[in-house]
Amino acid sequence: MLHFKKARPARPRLAKGQRVYAIGDIHGRFDLMKALIQEIKRHWSAGTQGGVRTTLIFLGDVVDRGAQSRECLDLLSRLWGSSGVIVLRGNHEDMMIEAAAGNPAAQIAWLANGGYATLDSFEIDPPRPGEDSIDFAERLTAGVAPEIWRMLHATVPSWRCGDYLFVHAGVEPGVALDRQQERTLLSIRDKFTRSQLWHGAVVVHGHSIVDRVEIHSNRVACDTGAYRTGVLSCICIEDDVITPLHVRSEGG
Repeated sequence: MLHFKKARPARPRLAKGQRVYAIGDIHGRFDLMKALIQEIKRHWSAGTQGGVRTTLIFLGDVVDRGAQSRECLDLLSRLWGSSGVIVLRGNHEDMMIEAAAGNPAAQIAWLANGGYATLDSFEIDPPRPGEDSIDFAERLTAGVAPEIWRMLHATVPSWRCGDYLFVHAGVEPGVALDRQQERTLLSIRDKFTRSQLWHGAVVVHGHSIVDRVEIHSNRVACDTGAYRTGVLSCICIEDDVITPLHVRSEGG
C-alpha cells in the first residue's frame, strides 16, 4: 500500500467552525493550570461564540516534577467528562501507567523523572527497600482515585483537526502520519524539532522546552517549562490564525 503525504497548504487551517486551545506541559503546576484555564475563558468570551465549536486539548505531561500532580489530575478528570475536552498521553503519564502495571523498569524510569513528586502529592510512600514491584504497583493503584485511572487509561496519543495534528512530543520525520509509532509520538525530541520537513500536517506539541511558544512552518512548540520557569503556555487556533496565550507565576 502506498502512503502519500498531504501537500503543504499555503495557509494551514483548522476544520471550518472549529476553535482549539492546546495547553503545553503542566507538570504538577496546579496554580498555573487554574490561571491558564481562566485566561482561556477570558479569551473565549472576547471572541465569536456563535457557530464555533471549541475544543480544549491537553498535550500531555500533566503529572510529575511539580508539587501538585494530584490537584492537577483531580481537575483534569472533572474536565475530561465534559464535551470538547481531549487529553493526550504524555511520556510521563505513560510511565505512571506502566509503573502501576508492575513494570519494574518503568517504575525506575518514572521515579527518576519526577515521579517522586507525584507520589508525595498523593501521600503514597515510595518503593520500600526490598519491596516487590507488584506490591508497589498495588499501593500506587490503590492510592489514586479510580476515576483518575480511567481518565489516564483513556488518554490518546494524537488528535487531528484540519491541517493540524496534536501530539505530545512530535513525529518521525519522513514517515507518513498513519505509520507513526506511538512511542515516537510520546518521546521523540531533537530529530523532530531540528527537521524542516513537511510532516503532512502542522504538528502542535509539547515535551521539548522552549523559551516562548514557537510557531514554525511545520510545527508549533507549546512547552515553556512551567515546572521550572513558572510560565505555562497554550495556543488558540481558529481558521488560519494562531494566538499564543500564557500565564506566569510570581517570580516566573
